[in-house]
Amino acid sequence: MKKKNVDPDKVRMLASFGCKYIDIGKYFEVGEAYIRKDFKEQYESGREDMKFKLRRAMWTSAMENNSIAMQIFMAKNYLGMSDKTAVDMTTNLQSVLQECGFEENPLDKENNKQEKAMEDFGLQSDSTAVGSA
Repeated sequence: MKKKNVDPDKVRMLASFGCKYIDIGKYFEVGEAYIRKDFKEQYESGREDMKFKLRRAMWTSAMENNSIAMQIFMAKNYLGMSDKTAVDMTTNLQSVLQECGFEENPLDKENNKQEKAMEDFGLQSDSTAVGSA
C-alpha cells in the first residue's frame, strides 16, 4: 500500500474509539506497519483516552445511575471482592471429608491394612521405626 497523508489527530480519535492499527490503516488506505511505526504515540494516546472514557462511564453507571450490576462488577475488579466462597483447607478439610462420606482417616487407625501389608513383606512401618529408634 502506498503512503498517504495521514492526520495524526484522526489516528488518535480512531484509536480512542477502539480501532486497532489495522483498522486505522484501512481507513487511511495505508499499511498497518506504517501506522504502527509513524503514529504509535498518537495511537497509544487515543487508547488511553478510550480507557479513561470507559472508566468514567462505568463510574457514572455504578454511582450516579445506581446500576447494581456495575457496582458488583467494579467491586470485584477494583476491590478484589468475590461472590465465591473459598474453603479454608486447614480448618474445614475434616468437615468437608466427613460430608463426602469419609468418617475417619484410615491411616490413623492402628493395625490398618497398609501396616499389615508392610509387615507381610517384612518391611518396617514408620510408626514402628519411630518407636524403635
